[in-house]
Amino acid sequence: MANVYKVAVGIFVALVVIAVVVYFWACPAKERPESLETPSITTPPPAPSPTPSLAEQLSARLAGVTLATSDAAVRELVEGASSHPQLAKWLVNEDLVRRFVASVDNIAEGRSPRQHLDFLQPTTPFRILDRRGTFYMNPASYHRYDLAADVLDSLDTAGTVALYRELRPLIDEAYREISPPG
Repeated sequence: MANVYKVAVGIFVALVVIAVVVYFWACPAKERPESLETPSITTPPPAPSPTPSLAEQLSARLAGVTLATSDAAVRELVEGASSHPQLAKWLVNEDLVRRFVASVDNIAEGRSPRQHLDFLQPTTPFRILDRRGTFYMNPASYHRYDLAADVLDSLDTAGTVALYRELRPLIDEAYREISPPG
C-alpha cells in the first residue's frame, strides 16, 4: 500500500513539473510576468477610522440611551420577545444589561452567576429521599426550574438574536466596565 502511495505522489509531482515547463516553453516571454516582486505602493495607507461612539452605534430605537439609563428601553424591547408573564416580573430588576453581562462573564469564567440572577432562585426547597440512611435527590426537585425553563422556551429565537444585536453596543460598554485592562 505504501508503494502505491509513493507512486501516486511521484506521478503528481512529475505532472506539476511538466505543466510548469510547458507553460514557460509555450508562452511567449512578453506574456510572462517579468518579476514576481510586488510593485511599490506610492499612496499612503488610509488612516484608521476612529471608533464610533456609543451614541453612533445605537439603533434608532435606542437613540439617546446610555448604559445608565438603559433599563426602561431594555424592558420594552425584551418584553416584545416573549409573552410569558414571568418575564415582565424578572425585568423589574435594575441594571439589566450589566446583570446580563456579569452573568455571562461569570459563567464563562466557571463561576456561579447567582448573585446577578437572584430572581431566578427556585421558590420551592430542594428535596431529598432517605432510603435506609442513603440520601438521593428527589425527582420532584427538578421541577423547581420549570418556570425558568418555560420562560426561556417562550422567547422568540430570531427576535432574541435581533435584540442581542441591537443591544450589543450597550453590552460591549458594560463588558468594558468589568473586563481586565487590555
